[in-house]
Amino acid sequence: MSPDWINAGASLATLLVVALAAYAALQQMRHLRSGNQTAALLSLIGEAREESYRTSQAYVRTQLARDLEDAENRADAEGPSWTGPTRQALQHLRFYEALGSLVFSGALELDLVLRYFLVAHDWRLVEPLVLVIRRRSGPSLFEMFEALAMAEERYVAAHGDSWYPRGLRRTSAVDQWLAIDRGSDPS
Repeated sequence: MSPDWINAGASLATLLVVALAAYAALQQMRHLRSGNQTAALLSLIGEAREESYRTSQAYVRTQLARDLEDAENRADAEGPSWTGPTRQALQHLRFYEALGSLVFSGALELDLVLRYFLVAHDWRLVEPLVLVIRRRSGPSLFEMFEALAMAEERYVAAHGDSWYPRGLRRTSAVDQWLAIDRGSDPS
């Protein structure tokens, strides 16, 4: 075998080793990114379970709309120091603002976040308050929350609102108590 063939074979072997090393490095980077996203998501889920956040969320979901019907509450929300409904909803607003910032900075993937949080639903609940606050503060306030909600709406329009894997068969089980619980059982 001539030295040229040996040289070519060695170069090809080197290229193969470099390609395999690059592939392994890419796989390792993918795993690191996945681990970082998991850690960040678990931290956010933990924050969403804290009592102070849950109190703010409960206020947004049950009382905010009624409070905004009162002109005095809207004036408090528009004022220089956040009082009234703004103060009670603030942790909820800041949570989603941080979540949106993480998604749009590339630290978290949108589809992963949307599996755990009802962003568009929660945005619709606070949007009237945010519009009142923006009268004084301008349109950039809580814009990452808004952007995240709009991204969810676009995602759902493109992919549907079910996270069930496409092509995977669903169970054929039947709710045996449905007729009884609805009061239409003939037996």
